[in-house]
Amino acid sequence: MVGTRDRSDQHGGRRRCLVGIGCLFVLCAGELSAREPLPTLVPPASEGSAFRVSEVLAEIDEAQNADTSPLDKPWWLSHTTELIRADATPFVAGVDDLLQLTLEYSAQVRVYGYVPRIRETAVAESLAAFDWSKFIDSVWQDTSEPVGSALTLGGAGNRFRDHNLRVDAGLRRRLEAGGTFELYQRFGHQNNNSRFFVPNDQGTARLVLGYTQPLLRGRGHVYNRSLIVLADIDVATSTDEYRRQLQSHLLEVAKGYWGLYLERANLAQKIRLYLATRKIVDELEDRQLIDAQRTQALSARAALESRRSDLVRARAALKNAETRLRSLINAPDFVGDPESLEIIPRDHPTVEDFRFDLDTEFATAVTTRPEIAAALKEIKSACVRRDMAVHEMLPQLNLVTETYVAGLRGSSRVGEAWLDQFRAGEPSYSVGLQYDVPLGRRAASARRSRRDQELAQMRERYRSTLELVRAEVEVAVREVHTAYRELRAKHQAQLAAQREADTLEIRWRSLANPDSTGSLLLESLLRAQERVTANEYEFAKAQLTYNLALINLRHANGTLLEWAPHSSEPILTSNISHLPPVDDQPSNGGGPQSTTKLPPIK
Repeated sequence: MVGTRDRSDQHGGRRRCLVGIGCLFVLCAGELSAREPLPTLVPPASEGSAFRVSEVLAEIDEAQNADTSPLDKPWWLSHTTELIRADATPFVAGVDDLLQLTLEYSAQVRVYGYVPRIRETAVAESLAAFDWSKFIDSVWQDTSEPVGSALTLGGAGNRFRDHNLRVDAGLRRRLEAGGTFELYQRFGHQNNNSRFFVPNDQGTARLVLGYTQPLLRGRGHVYNRSLIVLADIDVATSTDEYRRQLQSHLLEVAKGYWGLYLERANLAQKIRLYLATRKIVDELEDRQLIDAQRTQALSARAALESRRSDLVRARAALKNAETRLRSLINAPDFVGDPESLEIIPRDHPTVEDFRFDLDTEFATAVTTRPEIAAALKEIKSACVRRDMAVHEMLPQLNLVTETYVAGLRGSSRVGEAWLDQFRAGEPSYSVGLQYDVPLGRRAASARRSRRDQELAQMRERYRSTLELVRAEVEVAVREVHTAYRELRAKHQAQLAAQREADTLEIRWRSLANPDSTGSLLLESLLRAQERVTANEYEFAKAQLTYNLALINLRHANGTLLEWAPHSSEPILTSNISHLPPVDDQPSNGGGPQSTTKLPPIK
């Protein structure tokens, strides 16, 4: 007990000593921190994070540029053109074939095509403002008024009764110079109970020619044809919009085509994986009584069933890709039972390396992109509206002229009166001016200010469109280069994964034994096979991405479709040979670079 108490006293003394030292250290540290701040301690960089991004990327670029080996033809190419459903009718088609069918039969394309036709009716409507119009005006007036003067009737009676019929028939037209022309023939018949109305039962005729010409506001061909010009610009703008929508739709069809190719390749890859796994399962079941463990057979069987289920999803994805293509194209061959027809892609993706110059592609886009053409037309339309607003600031000053010949006969002889207007007397005429101007002209000033703002807005929109198009072209050119580099990288990854799987399979077959080593080798082999299939899919997807990048570049520079001169019908361009490479030297990979023929739309 004494020894224990002594040891506890010793430990207590030590603890009190340590506590005292700690308190002293805290007090000293507080005093030092009050005098000056402690330096910040930065942990040293680990060995894995000590690198420079630019140096690593330069090293990778150098390695990729040095790799000029041709890309191997994928083994699944032949399987992508096989008939999968034995009872289905094959429909073999390339990208151009499907795009042409889309132009001919797609309901959505027809929807887009109706817009310019609808807008064209506005042009005819504007032109109709200068058409001749015929008119007939007739008035029957029966008057019965009390008489307030003896001179009204000239005799007995207390009511004045008058019967008057007037009929006008003629033509009028608004001229492009702004004037209004009117020619009409008037016939009349009148009788009453006045003694001073001589002769009674009067038949009258009058041929009138009138013309009114604006001298300030409303004059001139330019102003009066402005609505026609605006309608023409609107039709041209709608045509540009139709071209934009059509190219976007065709781009979706191309994506659908390559999506179908990818799903068929994916199905072939998963079938190959399934067959390889089934082969392993069969071998393990045959060797189960010799040297294979039951756990190995069960593990392989589980992998087989999992890969069998993947085939179900892959087949459904393939049918979904076909359905999407059918909905975009709407060809008569695609109507009916979807199981009776199978779309088989004929074109294979290209793996050639093509280089494009950004400035050249942007220059092409400036002249061919419908968005830029539409923006220019909007500026032109805004200029026309502004000129109209400036013109409408003028006061209204009209020259009004009229001349006529007239004839009159009694006893209701209207025909004789009509002849007298040509053979008796001389023409009458009148000339005058009309002037009108709003005080302050606030409405006209507001319209002009609005048109000025709209014009400035259209100019800024044009600048914005140019920048957006340049950005799209820049991204498209970069994406072509990037997609090809990714394609080569995915190809190398696929080869590496295949070599790993082959090595593991050789080791498993040569070193297979019932202990844990064999089970580990089997698990590694099954995972390696999955990695091979995954890398094969990534390589096929990289092929798809590269070919879509080529098509998207044509969409970005506006050359996916071309229009023949004086024609509204689109022409499908089946190749991009008008897009020259940067130089005539071969590129750094995938074979020689073509200078005269670039890949078709794929």
